[in-house]
Amino acid sequence: MIFSDPSTLKAFTEACLASVKNITERHFASYRDRGIGLLYGDKSKYAKMDSDARKAHLRKHSKGRGTLPELEETSCVGYVWRHIKAGYTAIDRQDRIEDIRKVMRAHASDGNYILLELRKDGWESVYWNPDVNVPADGHAEHPSTYRQAIKTGKYYVVPIQHYLVNYRRSKSDRETETTGIGKLSRTPLWFGTGWGAYHCFLGYVECSPKVEP
Repeated sequence: MIFSDPSTLKAFTEACLASVKNITERHFASYRDRGIGLLYGDKSKYAKMDSDARKAHLRKHSKGRGTLPELEETSCVGYVWRHIKAGYTAIDRQDRIEDIRKVMRAHASDGNYILLELRKDGWESVYWNPDVNVPADGHAEHPSTYRQAIKTGKYYVVPIQHYLVNYRRSKSDRETETTGIGKLSRTPLWFGTGWGAYHCFLGYVECSPKVEP
């Protein structure tokens, strides 16, 4: 497995984090200086505007003078992939970039299938659910996926290796379990999915890594 080598894992993680830091700093610097960030969501109102409407929108909301910034369309999975790809590029694994791209095309960029690819390289899968019995949003999917996970050992198609559950109970009289959160805080980078991978996100802890897979 690619990430069984600590030096490779460290280089990958540092490149991912550097990529996150780079776009985050540039995005907010642009927003601070010009009133306009650099990224916009592919489902946003701005994404649905034609060219003239976009120019009018930028003129209305920009501040200062000079050339308006070039905005880049993104999505949750696109944002995550941007940084994961930077990691693979740093360790010279273009082959894995192409492999994962093919999977993304075949499965409409479903984050769960990206997770399956990452598992091949040594990533570990953690089922997370803040309250498996009484979710704060009241949605039945959360208890349902937990029952599914216990019964099948999978979150949809992803085999589960660890559980991070009941760490934020919706009712204060219920006991919380924070051991998993403590372990996660020592992991500088993770790729998460929610709602069956309808949403994807990248999580990270700013630390000098003692990097753990």
